[in-house]
Amino acid sequence: MKNLKFFVFTLFLGVLNLCYSQNGWILQNTPATVNLFSISFINNNTGYCSGDNGVLLRTTNGGTNWDIFNTGYSYSFDFVKFFDIDTGIIGSKTGTGSVLKTTNGGFNWNEINIGSANGVRKVEFITPFYGYALRNSPSFFKTTNGGISWNEQYAFLSNANDLLFVNPSMAFSCGSIGAPYLFSRIYGSNDSGRTWGVVMASPDTMYYSRVYYKTFDNSVFCMGSFYGCILKNGVLVNGAGTYITYRKMYFSSINTGWAGGNQLIKTIDGGNNWFPDNPPNPEFVNDIIFMNDSLGWIACNNGKIYKTTNGGYITNITENQNNDPREFVLSQNYPNPFNPQTKIKFELPSLTRSKSSIPVKLVIYDLLGREVETLVNEELKPGTYEADWDGSNYSSGVYFYKIISNEFTETKKMVLMK
Repeated sequence: MKNLKFFVFTLFLGVLNLCYSQNGWILQNTPATVNLFSISFINNNTGYCSGDNGVLLRTTNGGTNWDIFNTGYSYSFDFVKFFDIDTGIIGSKTGTGSVLKTTNGGFNWNEINIGSANGVRKVEFITPFYGYALRNSPSFFKTTNGGISWNEQYAFLSNANDLLFVNPSMAFSCGSIGAPYLFSRIYGSNDSGRTWGVVMASPDTMYYSRVYYKTFDNSVFCMGSFYGCILKNGVLVNGAGTYITYRKMYFSSINTGWAGGNQLIKTIDGGNNWFPDNPPNPEFVNDIIFMNDSLGWIACNNGKIYKTTNGGYITNITENQNNDPREFVLSQNYPNPFNPQTKIKFELPSLTRSKSSIPVKLVIYDLLGREVETLVNEELKPGTYEADWDGSNYSSGVYFYKIISNEFTETKKMVLMK
């Protein structure tokens, strides 16, 4: 976890120490109040989020502001994905299941009915043409032409809770083979869902409702509730808790990932150990998306969308009134070289055009100039700060750290040596 320590110095006699926390998740401005189920970004700025009562939101500024995007439908939109600036698909479990498609950025939508008389539990697309719908019975539908036609496939579980296609050939599902909550199994298929085999079986006391496949190292996770909340390759992970429901998982790299539901948790070791990463005033987390290890969004109940630019970590701030910086200063990190943690100190002066706070970013870059991590991205009061960077997830080499504000920019070099 990265820490940011703050020392504000004043002319008061004596020393006053105050400790408080700032969360790395920022609540976004949305006009929605309904539950939001799915979120999709095509780049760092343009994204879509869908929810109950036909709500589809769009942002063009990275999620700072969201606008209602009218589709003309009032279904519950459980899935949204845009594959490029023009092509997008919405999936709905309403009635017999429906798919809405657009080829002009969402200004016009065409509806395709899936036609499942028994209803559907999940609708998703992995390409603009290949999609699937899990029925409320032991079967599912597939389409290879963008939903124009659907073919029914019979599955394996009497109580299938989830279906996940990684690609058109590889699929996983979880559920039970007996009465609900008994004999939970994870099944896999390598032939587009025509035949299935057991990937892992859990104890009878463990009930799993979601499955996730981590493409970086081919790990299979299952999530649910009761005594075991998350399994990785059949092994119970640490830190997920008990009697907690998880509905979504997302890995931005081989080591860094999040799982959400009743709470939001994060891992930085590939999913073996997890720790809480809840936003302020958290709601139930329905979907998670990240562009890299730092930049991401979560879609929650009651119209809430949260954004992070630093991986969602909580910043611990210590305020020590003792001094008064007179100019911008970015100090050399220490220790340097380091393995794997280092500290970066910077000072913000009080005489900055009478402003009470200063917008500041502190960003880490690799040798090729690619952004690695954002340590600070907020308005800070004048004072002296110290940010900790943990390079455990990165390889040895030369890195740069850059401070950016309206009135000051400076870059320094540091060396991670493992």
